[in-house]
Amino acid sequence: YTIVLQWDDNVYSLGSNAGTQTDLDIYLVNSDGSALFGLNGPNVNGDPIEVLPFVVNEQTQTNIMILKAAGANVKFKYIIFRGEGTIDEFASNSGTIVGQANAAGALTVGAVLFTNTPQFGGTPSAASFSSRGGSLINNINRNKPDIAAPNGVNTTVNMGGVNIDGDAYPNFFGTSAAAPHVAATAALLIEAKQKFSGQHVTPAQIKTIIQANAIRIGGNANDIALGAGLVQADAMLKTFAKPKPIIKALESVGNALFAPGTGLRVKGSNFSAETKILFRGQPLTTTVIDEYTATANIPPYTGGNPSVKLVTDAISISALDGGTSDSMRIFDIAKKTVKIKVDNKTKKYGEALPAFTFSVTVDSVPLNQTNLTLASLKLNNLSFTTPADNLTNTGKYFIKATSPFDMGNLSSTDIGLLELYNYEFEDGFLTVKRLPLVITPKNKTLVYGDKIDNIEFNYTIDPTSNLTDAEKLGLTSNVKLTHESILTTNAIALVDSRALVNSRALVNSRALVNSRALVNMSMLIH
Repeated sequence: YTIVLQWDDNVYSLGSNAGTQTDLDIYLVNSDGSALFGLNGPNVNGDPIEVLPFVVNEQTQTNIMILKAAGANVKFKYIIFRGEGTIDEFASNSGTIVGQANAAGALTVGAVLFTNTPQFGGTPSAASFSSRGGSLINNINRNKPDIAAPNGVNTTVNMGGVNIDGDAYPNFFGTSAAAPHVAATAALLIEAKQKFSGQHVTPAQIKTIIQANAIRIGGNANDIALGAGLVQADAMLKTFAKPKPIIKALESVGNALFAPGTGLRVKGSNFSAETKILFRGQPLTTTVIDEYTATANIPPYTGGNPSVKLVTDAISISALDGGTSDSMRIFDIAKKTVKIKVDNKTKKYGEALPAFTFSVTVDSVPLNQTNLTLASLKLNNLSFTTPADNLTNTGKYFIKATSPFDMGNLSSTDIGLLELYNYEFEDGFLTVKRLPLVITPKNKTLVYGDKIDNIEFNYTIDPTSNLTDAEKLGLTSNVKLTHESILTTNAIALVDSRALVNSRALVNSRALVNSRALVNMSMLIH
């Protein structure tokens, strides 16, 4: 647990010469007032703050006692910054957003667990640890937080959190995870406004636009935990630029054979109110149901296999938004999904990139259990990209398969494949591990009294590594230069078995900071 007590007084560390003139102390106490724990120091002429960190091993109850050791009566506030404590008595339910997050111009972000978002079938609700607003600043409620965003999401950096979804990647929790989502949304807004409208947006405009397009929870008023609601980047961008529609499936309404005069339902994504269905290139009177569905009546036609597309006209100043979707044939509605999953690979530092491989499924069935081949799917010469090379540092790097289709120059064979299959590519990861290296000094014979110098070393790379002799020589040569340069510039003298620094023995010495020993010093928290 970490409980922080702060009171209304001058702050020495922020430039007030006098500092606080009131000294408050905070304790955990029994019901009879006897102290269980306290960590208080003298505050007069310092900062008006006390920090109480402690550990609780099992569920229990305690009392919080705040005493005035000196000075006048002042307003004070304590916040449980870490821990799951419940205040049973005298709970003020006041805001817990503090510091710069309460600034009028700040975009303050609350946290919502990603599984509680509409994308995952949930209703947005604030995380228990997400700070609540409601504090009055100069008697004005600034309606903090301003917005909410997901947390608990995947990351490639292990933050020590619980892996709640059980996949291969650690999860990142807290408002520290939620805030970057809003920062990214703001970055998208800045870029999109410049690209589509040729406009520069101010911080105040960014805040207004993001809040206006959030998923509101519980009416129009700002929520003390979720602000204006859950951030929606796509809804925000659609207010000034429309996305290019994507077509995924065709459905016949009233007739399984797509007869003229019957209904046509088009399924996809990124539909807008302005989206139109094109039948053989001609626009139809279209009803857009939602961003995933649109309908129209099939006009008269004879024979053939008409194509259907979607088009959304541009609304931006630049007319760079919107566009036309890929086409689908009305008798090819049962497209199969070809999923290309790049295999994960591992190599050691210095080794050449391994041969990249992949697996293929067709509607979740392994390719070798179908009558299809890599060649028939145009996957026999698949190429890959990765940011890593043989000398890339240790870590994880994506392996991306490149689509074999040049959408700007499709052959008749390509068009036929894309009418039959939806191609999905899933990246793999390349893990670069450390390359074991053993450094041993070479034996050396001296005559008593001779100067000990020119010590040489053997540099041996793991013999199981996939490196040529030339590659090993190159790596060890670089290591040798670095290693020997350190040896010649960083020496420690041993005199009477004692290490000397500046001619002073490192025995019973004290660490000094600004010429003062770190003894009986109090912790400063700004």
